[in-house]
Amino acid sequence: MDFRVLGPVVAFHEARELKLGGPKQRLVLAMLLAAHGKSVSTGVLIDGLWGEDSPSTARKMLQGYIHYLRGEVGDALVTDPGGYSLHVGADQVDERRFEGAVLEAERLIPVDPVEASERLAEALALWRGNPYADLDGEMVLQPELTRLGELRLVALSDRIDADLAIGRHEMLIGELESLAVEYPLREKFRAQLMLALYRSGRQGEALRVFAHTRDSFIEQMGIEPSDELADLEDRMLRRDPLLEIAPQEGAGSARALRGYELRETVSVDAAGTLYRAFQRSVGREVAIRVMEGARANDPAFIARFQSDTARVAKLNHPNIVYVQDVWREPGRVYEVTQWIEGERLDSYLASNRAGQTTAMRWIEQIGGALATAHRVGVVHGDVSGRNVLVSETGDVFLTDFMIGAPPSDESDDRRRFISIAHHLMFGAPPVISDRGFEALPSSATPPGLARVFEEALSVEDFLPVQQFVRNVKRAVGNDVVELAEAEDNALSLIRNPYKGLQAFQTEDARDFFGRDSLIERMLARFREKRLVAIVGPSGSGKSSVLKAGLAPRLDGEGQPFLLAEMYPGSYPFEELEGALAAIAVSDAPMSDQLVSDERGLVRVLQTVLPTDNTELVLAIDQFEELFSMTSSEPIRALFLDSLVAAVSDPRSRLRVVLTLRADFFDRPLRYPGFGTLVEAGLVPVTMPDESGIAAVIEGPANAVGLTVEPGLIAQMVRDVSH
Repeated sequence: MDFRVLGPVVAFHEARELKLGGPKQRLVLAMLLAAHGKSVSTGVLIDGLWGEDSPSTARKMLQGYIHYLRGEVGDALVTDPGGYSLHVGADQVDERRFEGAVLEAERLIPVDPVEASERLAEALALWRGNPYADLDGEMVLQPELTRLGELRLVALSDRIDADLAIGRHEMLIGELESLAVEYPLREKFRAQLMLALYRSGRQGEALRVFAHTRDSFIEQMGIEPSDELADLEDRMLRRDPLLEIAPQEGAGSARALRGYELRETVSVDAAGTLYRAFQRSVGREVAIRVMEGARANDPAFIARFQSDTARVAKLNHPNIVYVQDVWREPGRVYEVTQWIEGERLDSYLASNRAGQTTAMRWIEQIGGALATAHRVGVVHGDVSGRNVLVSETGDVFLTDFMIGAPPSDESDDRRRFISIAHHLMFGAPPVISDRGFEALPSSATPPGLARVFEEALSVEDFLPVQQFVRNVKRAVGNDVVELAEAEDNALSLIRNPYKGLQAFQTEDARDFFGRDSLIERMLARFREKRLVAIVGPSGSGKSSVLKAGLAPRLDGEGQPFLLAEMYPGSYPFEELEGALAAIAVSDAPMSDQLVSDERGLVRVLQTVLPTDNTELVLAIDQFEELFSMTSSEPIRALFLDSLVAAVSDPRSRLRVVLTLRADFFDRPLRYPGFGTLVEAGLVPVTMPDESGIAAVIEGPANAVGLTVEPGLIAQMVRDVSH
């Protein structure tokens, strides 16, 4: 017998899954399993099943559940005086196997960390999701859920300790960064992240983790981090040699990647290598696509990669494979998505023919996913059978949006989608002849369906996705929302172009209005000077005009640019290194070089930038942080001197655009060399006038095909102005 509760509750007997019945009956089994062999009274069981609203027949219903369960699990379910118990061995329940493995591994960490790491990884792999996942809303199970959740975090932390002990610090950084975000109050993960960064030669980043933790704790709870964490920071500042460790034999892992374990190569094609992988921190399978080679270092690709990833990551539709993580390093690009068990649609159609009902459902699912992307301005770029997954549940999912590829338009997506729909309905793609596109009807298809496809493929730019789906549904006799009703519901299908109090990002440029004259002044200064200082009061929109106003217009300057963004923070050189790493074409070390002297940045730029005439635009937002958060005056002065040297170098390919709060304007002026550059490149930002406010209101609405009544605009302008 094998009981599994680290996920939905299931039970097996010699590979046969047992029938555990409905939710109430499964809850009885869950309560008995959670008792670990102890007797559970009839009253406790009834209270757990129904609470205070137990029916008069509760005892008899419970006896029925017990009778049925005993028929499945046998004599292991024992009737006790006043209750019941479930007697199974520790090796017969995954939760008990997990606990035993964790206890054994804790003993091994000091003596054999390699073996301990392997055992803990195997134990964590027993988790198929949240414990008792199909019953986790039941209050009676909450103490056990809490206990198991805490035990899992202990096991995870122990496994990381073992990995650190054997020198796997570099491969742990990505995993620990995710854990620090997911569990912001668990100092152990913060300490482990600091140690992993320190041992990877990234002392500044390790110290920045402590600074961020301290700021967060003080702001949220009014307390300082623990003495242990503060002591770790102090030891790093003193470069305590005991913090270093040499990798032990067996520590290497060629199949590990930034917190993910690569388990299987799924495919290799022009888009890169696709891996089936496991994210150990949360115990789930994922798909990782890795693209390598010259394309990953192409300046045009890098520039598109930054904006494309931001847009694709925002897509939210049940039939879109969502992107969990994306990053780039010199020569490689990584994209992590959810893992869908199944096969590619083109492979499925090579040996199967979808029935009309299935075909229509899949057309609606793919069409809904594609229409959602188009509504927010995302073009897939390669809608085809190889980029649609057929899951084991019989649903389809659109995947592999083209990131960093040359721009394409919606019409190509539409044409390819209609071709897929044709293949699903008629068993083959449409034919292209001298007369244009021809559908391939059969006697089994409804009359008029072929005509729907021919018309969809013959109109200019091809028929919009949702309209085409409606026409197909109508042709096969399915219910279709009438046009008037569809128009009434149209607003629910229109994206919201307003950002509220959030700052605009580069990908929001099409919704950014009301700042045209300011942007022109910024561009004029940008053409003249290598350092542009955008200075204005808090709330004047400095960050938005930089990211959604200036940055998108650089493409029209007749010069290839790469954009790197940063905030100074407490450790400006570490922030600068991170910004440069995102666009670098070389993995040459930067940390020591950047802080060596004021020309360190000049030397680093010579190694990380492409060898062509591409220039780097370094966007430093909230530049006032250099004066409010950077506590070291020597570091602040060196950072400013480095910027002066880099933009003043005769062969400079660096341009700096910074935003600065007006109440900090005097601070950079105290540094003569840098102050001169700020004065020469100054662009003051004032609050928008009434015409600008009107454009801010009306422009985004017009961008999504809506209009705002003039009287309403005038009233809103008056309200804002006063």
